[in-house]
Amino acid sequence: MDSSLSKNFRLRSKEDFSYLRDNSRRKIDSFLRVYYKKSRIGDVSRVGFSISKKVGKANIRNRTKRILKEIFRHSFDLKTLGYDMLLIVDQNLYKKFTEPKLAESDILNSFRNIIKQITNEKSK
Repeated sequence: MDSSLSKNFRLRSKEDFSYLRDNSRRKIDSFLRVYYKKSRIGDVSRVGFSISKKVGKANIRNRTKRILKEIFRHSFDLKTLGYDMLLIVDQNLYKKFTEPKLAESDILNSFRNIIKQITNEKSK
């Protein structure tokens, strides 16, 4: 079984990211901001990540992206939601916690909370 997030579900081009900058909605949780908008390509949801160098070294930023990609990959109903999403990680995430595992569980919970809000909003 493939453990990576398929290219079909990722925002990759400059146009994809600039599409999200204009008139997108947003949800904010403790260490995560999500900008989202109806997908440009139909009913398939796609995700992009923005993690500043201020978050930490490259290995920490890459690990954070891997965690978020895994959550997105395992959320089947999220993929069919029909939104393009940009996830921005707060620069203070790892500074607040002494253990990286605690920070990772917090970002995981933040992502789940935001996705729950978005899916509840769409079902109304």
